Amino acid sequence: MRLSYVSHQNVVVINYIFIFFFLLINYMKSKKTDLRNKNKSKKKYKKKNNKSKRKKPSILLGGSQTSMGKSARKQKKILPYIFNESVQRYKSEIDKLKALYNEDDIHKIIQYRETDYLTFLIDGSEWLSGFISHIKITDNLNIQTKQFEGFTILSEITIGPNVILPKGCFKNSKINKINFINRRSEITFDEECFMGCKINVLEIPAHVNLTLLDRCFANCKNLVNVNLGNSLSVLGNECFSGCEYLRNVTLHENLNELPEYLFRDCKRLEEIKVDFSKMKRIGTFCFSGCRALKIPKLKLDNVTVGDYAFYGCGLERVEIKNIETIPKGLFKSCWDLTTVKIYDNTVNIEFEAFSSCIN
Repeated sequence: MRLSYVSHQNVVVINYIFIFFFLLINYMKSKKTDLRNKNKSKKKYKKKNNKSKRKKPSILLGGSQTSMGKSARKQKKILPYIFNESVQRYKSEIDKLKALYNEDDIHKIIQYRETDYLTFLIDGSEWLSGFISHIKITDNLNIQTKQFEGFTILSEITIGPNVILPKGCFKNSKINKINFINRRSEITFDEECFMGCKINVLEIPAHVNLTLLDRCFANCKNLVNVNLGNSLSVLGNECFSGCEYLRNVTLHENLNELPEYLFRDCKRLEEIKVDFSKMKRIGTFCFSGCRALKIPKLKLDNVTVGDYAFYGCGLERVEIKNIETIPKGLFKSCWDLTTVKIYDNTVNIEFEAFSSCIN
């Protein structure tokens, strides 16, 4: 009993010692943090005094000295910058423009915005207050394949009469507006010509006879409205596929063919103005994935339809006439489809034609 009593006292003493050191360590830590906070406040006070003594930063724009605005100074990692050919990021683009235009035209192309400062991110990725670049394309320019692919300094173009733009000409560039000269003309956009661009609205005037080849405006994520006018001569495969924010489309009233994958995965396409009863051919996967597309009554009469043409669309009523075979997966996953009227001359319904039509 005596031994156990002594060992118990030792344990109590050790606990008290441990508590003492624990409190001591915490006290030292709090002292250190107080010292750090005092040093920080001193540094901030010094910086404020230095800022008040400094002059307002200024840069030269067009030969006149102007001061930078408050918004520019608040931005982090911003470098005052004046556009010139020495900038590595844009040098290759300027060289390509010089190959097509003379020196005087180059200065007209680069149009500065009316701002009190010009700022540029240090990593060179984005203009905060830069310039708007606009060029005119005429038929006498020797434009090569992928001539302006990935261009960042161009935002708007005007296309003259009888112009043929080659394959991938403005692919993945920052072009957001296309203008047409008010003259009757024939214009051709080759494959992938404006693929992946920043265009918002595409409106083709009636006086332009336009040819759009494969994937011409595919993956234009900003494209919302399309009006192809009354003079469309050719419409290529996958022309508007992957335009996720496309909502409204107006097609040529006399158009009788819709090619393969034309509006595939245009998830937000709500309205398309076209007379389906006049169609002679609707290509494979033409409207597949257009979940928001609402066609109250679709009439298909004596038309050749490809597999999965309306796969996953928002159709409600369908009338099929003078079509011998309903192709594979034609109305698969059309969840809103409630009524289908098929006339006697239809003799064959292929695999998955109405699969997953839950209504």
